[in-house]
Amino acid sequence: MVKFYYGIFQKKMILFLASTEIALFNHREPITGLHWILHYGVHNKIEFVSCSLDGKILIWKYEDGILKLDNGFLILAKQLPGNFLIKTSKENAEIGKVEGIFQCVFDSLVPASYTGFSPISLKSPINMGFERHKGQVTSVQFSPFSRNVFLSSGSDGELRIYSLLQPKPFLVLQLPNGGINAAQWSPIRPLVLSCICNNGRFHVWDLKSDGKSPVESLPLSIEKSYGLSIQNNKENPSLVATSSSDGTIQIWKLSGSVLIVETGEEMLLQALSKNID
Repeated sequence: MVKFYYGIFQKKMILFLASTEIALFNHREPITGLHWILHYGVHNKIEFVSCSLDGKILIWKYEDGILKLDNGFLILAKQLPGNFLIKTSKENAEIGKVEGIFQCVFDSLVPASYTGFSPISLKSPINMGFERHKGQVTSVQFSPFSRNVFLSSGSDGELRIYSLLQPKPFLVLQLPNGGINAAQWSPIRPLVLSCICNNGRFHVWDLKSDGKSPVESLPLSIEKSYGLSIQNNKENPSLVATSSSDGTIQIWKLSGSVLIVETGEEMLLQALSKNID
């Protein structure tokens, strides 16, 4: 089995394949995310996406021992939805960080006005903008049970659930104090989600039993610290890992109703997604 490892070194992506290192076309700012593209039923096709604070979204493919830039997109100020707040007056400014959520499409043919060097023609990916949080967006995740429903969290202390078909969220959950640093859906229950906050607490919500307040609310650690990340265990859904600003990593074992899968939850989630004021 061949193993691949990717890292960041001087704003470059490096592929380590056995003892070979291949330096790639660079992003110009820190790389903020990598995501594998899965091709079900297609063997030996390896692709992944990288994104960066330079506003570029790049698609790479690995073929015959060579990693190649296959496609690319660029987010420019003039192509952002009108309700987005940006700190520039230049229309062609490259935007890598905004206070908002927008939908991107990888089949876009709209050219991006990019004057720098690129071995491929960069395109604008923005298809639709969604109603903004009142602060920084800290996480976004699609529901494992609906391709049109996604969850977002923000420094404004809100969990928002949107449908791709509408710009407004169909459900907003508000914490009384503290911003939310990360949130995730349950891997087994369509109406359960969890989050960690900068007030040092870990919350679990069950939208079927109580959509107004968490069913569980626990301190992350004894010392004063704030939560940084959260990760569910898909193989063992009762386990959740969290990390804190004091360097603590904790494994939580969930129990009770949040682990009991009930019939009709997926249909209820779909019904909620169509209930928009």
